[in-house]
Amino acid sequence: MPDGDRNRDGVAKHFKTACKQACEGNVTLDMIARSLVKGLRVYGNSPGRLLKRFAGSIRDEIEAAGGYAYLDVQCCSQQAELLAVEMMGNKRGVALAMDACREWLQIEKDDISHNWELELCRIYITRMYLADFTDSLPLMVLHRDADPREVEALLSRLQSEVENLINRIAVDFQKQNDVAKLRKPRSAKQKIDPLEDDLMGNFGG
Repeated sequence: MPDGDRNRDGVAKHFKTACKQACEGNVTLDMIARSLVKGLRVYGNSPGRLLKRFAGSIRDEIEAAGGYAYLDVQCCSQQAELLAVEMMGNKRGVALAMDACREWLQIEKDDISHNWELELCRIYITRMYLADFTDSLPLMVLHRDADPREVEALLSRLQSEVENLINRIAVDFQKQNDVAKLRKPRSAKQKIDPLEDDLMGNFGG
């Protein structure tokens, strides 16, 4: 099963325009939203099916074990891998979904009565954003020879808004049986202003 943690070819195609905007200092939340939805469409329905099946199996495992505290995390992690092996579709998308399941198992949970499937969807979309976009920036020559550190700092200024955006997309992703029906959330138009000169100076610009 391919590793979903890193895009070895650099920024994924669905994030190319967002990357170009970031290098020019004018990336918008709207473009990030478009890139996220496009990426989910590229990876297809298989990741969502995997997450849904995993959430159902975890619910059964917890009931059989007598509570989350008694859950065999290693066994559940292996189950996620088996589901990924059985799942047809885009291999990278399936790998990212499998990694989301494993990450979910490692999260400390005080209350597991909430919507597990929605949380899995949120983690999957977050991993896609990181693996296909932000984590790839230091590995490539950027548009206009932009400094990756400066671009990363620029994107970090919108981190909370991006997290909120991902949460909203995750709700729609969970509801839809077909990623072709996904739509970009409204009001995702905030622009990230270019860094001030003194902030740019912190990176030796």
